[in-house]
Amino acid sequence: MNSRTKKTLVVLDRHAAVAQRLASAHERAHGTQVMTMNDFVARLAGGFVTTIDTTLLRKTVHEVLSETHLGDLDTIKDLPGFVHAATHTLHKAWYSGFDLQQNHPRVQAVARLERAVLEKLPASMLRPSALIKAASTRIKHAPAIFGSVRILGMTELHPCWWPLIELLCKHVSVTWVAGPRHIPARLPKICNLESGPEESPEFTAVSASTPYHEAIEAIRWARQMVVQKNVKPGDIAIASTDTTAYDDYFIALREESDLPLYFAHGVCVINSPQGQATAALADMLLRGISADRLNRLSAHKRFLADDVKGFGKTWRELSRKIDDVHTLSHEQLGVRVEALAAADVANEQHALSRLLSEVTDSYSVSPERNPTMSLADHVTMKRIWLRAGENLLKDAALTLWKRALQSASAASFEQTIVGISLQEPPECCERVAWMPAKSLATSPRRYVRLLGLNSRHWPRENTDDRLLTGPGLEDAAKALDPLPVADADRRDFTTICKTTTDSVTCSFARQDGDGKVLGKSHLLSTDLLEQTTHLFRNAKPLHAMSEADRLQAQPEDLNEDPSAIRALECWHNWRAGHVTQHDGLIRANHPLINHILSKPASATSLTRMLRAPLGYVWYYGLGWRGADIDTDTLTLNPKLFGKLVHSVLQIVLQKLNANREAPNQKPSEECIREGVQSGMDAWETLHGTPPNLLWGHMREHMMTIAKRVFLSQNRIENGVSYAEIPFGSQSADVEDDFPWDVTASVILKGTDLQVTGSIDRLDIDLDNERAYLFDYKTGKPQKEAGLNGGREVQRCIYLVAAQALLGQNIETTARLLFVNTGDQLELPEPQGSFIDELASGINEAVSRLKNGNALFGATPENQGDWGIYGGLRLALPADLRRGYTSRKEVDVKTRLGHDLWSFWKTDT
Repeated sequence: MNSRTKKTLVVLDRHAAVAQRLASAHERAHGTQVMTMNDFVARLAGGFVTTIDTTLLRKTVHEVLSETHLGDLDTIKDLPGFVHAATHTLHKAWYSGFDLQQNHPRVQAVARLERAVLEKLPASMLRPSALIKAASTRIKHAPAIFGSVRILGMTELHPCWWPLIELLCKHVSVTWVAGPRHIPARLPKICNLESGPEESPEFTAVSASTPYHEAIEAIRWARQMVVQKNVKPGDIAIASTDTTAYDDYFIALREESDLPLYFAHGVCVINSPQGQATAALADMLLRGISADRLNRLSAHKRFLADDVKGFGKTWRELSRKIDDVHTLSHEQLGVRVEALAAADVANEQHALSRLLSEVTDSYSVSPERNPTMSLADHVTMKRIWLRAGENLLKDAALTLWKRALQSASAASFEQTIVGISLQEPPECCERVAWMPAKSLATSPRRYVRLLGLNSRHWPRENTDDRLLTGPGLEDAAKALDPLPVADADRRDFTTICKTTTDSVTCSFARQDGDGKVLGKSHLLSTDLLEQTTHLFRNAKPLHAMSEADRLQAQPEDLNEDPSAIRALECWHNWRAGHVTQHDGLIRANHPLINHILSKPASATSLTRMLRAPLGYVWYYGLGWRGADIDTDTLTLNPKLFGKLVHSVLQIVLQKLNANREAPNQKPSEECIREGVQSGMDAWETLHGTPPNLLWGHMREHMMTIAKRVFLSQNRIENGVSYAEIPFGSQSADVEDDFPWDVTASVILKGTDLQVTGSIDRLDIDLDNERAYLFDYKTGKPQKEAGLNGGREVQRCIYLVAAQALLGQNIETTARLLFVNTGDQLELPEPQGSFIDELASGINEAVSRLKNGNALFGATPENQGDWGIYGGLRLALPADLRRGYTSRKEVDVKTRLGHDLWSFWKTDT
């Protein structure tokens, strides 16, 4: 192509290049090439040379640190973040033309680092000074390479480029297209200058509640401009100096609003599927396996290697067989999974085993296991992580994994990956743009909304270089950063105001996310602040950004929405004084009710049926379960503590029974000590435990409980004792010794219900004349020994089972044994009367359920105690105790009957 028709446009960044190429294509400007300043100089230098890639520079800095002496910087060079800081310092030194040959220890250290890096980098990658030198030798070819040169939309260049621009002006036509922008003082006089008049856009100011509210209002504004004012999306821009503060908001709002939003600066890779996959694996390698981490990784099987991608199915099956799976540590969960997986050698099992092996190898060298890591440890960790990534990841996730490890150590992987961005396709440039203010200043749009115009963001505060700072380097800051960030922000704001043609909306937040009051930017004029429109988060939106917004803005549509109609109907029914379908009314003889009543009932299910019919149907009929949100690893919650007590006391009793039959009997205390030790060790292997100090106190407490239970008068001297004896079970372990057929069905006397369960302890005397049933309790001792309104039915159920399976010739007594105090509570005589009373209550509850009255039941005595509803509390009205029950009480009492209502009040 003739050099006279060739034209080269030099722009600031990738976004400006994409926008300008698109504009040139619309204008059919054949022969036009668009490039950034770095690419422009590299093209003139020729020979396939380029500027130094930032990612490769960071990797090279990391590699040479171990063998480069940096003087007083040696003490910090192993710290996370040093590689990034050193890379940033080298960049600023090269582009500002800073002299690294000064006689200062810090400067000399950076100079040594520079020499080591340049020796390691490919010969084709040159720093700016070398690139300019090579370009200068080929300056005569500039007319053929570039034709005429136009530098667009910039207010300043890096100081290193000005000598080349001045030389270039002598060989080709160079035009600095400034428009209304600031003109650099170092612009050569022989360079052509194109200035233009300032635009006169309409200025408005709005204040939002928080930065998140700012983002919401920006999306609403953008949609309004497109829909109501027919503005092209490519003419709209939303900008801020600090895009990182809003990126997460806009990523979420882009999905919610279904508004195509172009991130001009790129999207953090962590928000992509491959980024989530690598982050999930890194989390596991750093902190070990856990149920949540395995679940997270299994959701990204698309990026898992073929050998391990099938582990998710196996893990989901095995996790259902592991008690308290969310509390287990890395070692405990690994033992349980390996034990369960060993029985099956299917490919999926192999995949899970291989994953666990790779994770265990990597976790063993992680900072969590080795807090004082040496440089050699970091090298080992990085090598193991690279191998783990190659074995466990593929495609884009593997590429990203290697790129992140090239940039920094494996220990700082999570910090590194957050700094990696994915550039969006060039065609997205025609969308509504979210961009940094500096990009908007060089590539203006017609309609602009500026966010974050608070005192800390417009302008931002200047910061010194992290390495070249200290005594003797006072002038280094100015030399390294000739245009400080605060001055650049002010200039960008002025430039945006001068180059926007139609409207500029200035937005600021009144408070931050934590409620702290924020100051306004001094860039906003007094007149503009006086006309500020205050927006409120709960106000009716003028234009909807999403379906939820639309329904909020148009109540008439909300009233016709099926979900809203049902929700409103439920609200009104809860407020009504009579019982409705939203309170638990169902049709009589419902198949679901008949189905759950046909199953064997436990003591817990009977308590739910008696005291909370609605909760009974939710739990056993619909299968609802509350979320397991107990993540406190410092203590065992009451449920886990109860399981621990039952488990340990069972092992202690087995030890005592074995000792009784041994020829050389040990003292009982020694057997108890061994049993507690074995029980606690077994628990520690299979369950999550508190820290060692607290776990040691727990061991001592369990020893005290075991002695209190077995060394007092709670155990017969002669006879036989059994622990955890099931009844009414579907199957049984043939190796266990039980006093009856555990598969035999047990019918609760006076009802048609079959019952099932497990008796904590059964003692039978030597003559088979008396039997004692014990139900261990870990809570506070009770005062009453009856049914306690249906809360305490275990003794009656156990008594029925023992009498049915042992026979009526054995006199049986049922007791509650409170392990923390040693107190016992025996079911008073006549015991049969309590069984009859329980049967009567159950028959009433069954009858009401079959008639369709699955109502809320008995109200808890304490406001914070929701007892049987537990995790299902969220499905109940908020004012259950003080408002809801008082409104419904009369109708509920009528429908459930006086007998059942009176049953709740017994022994209270």
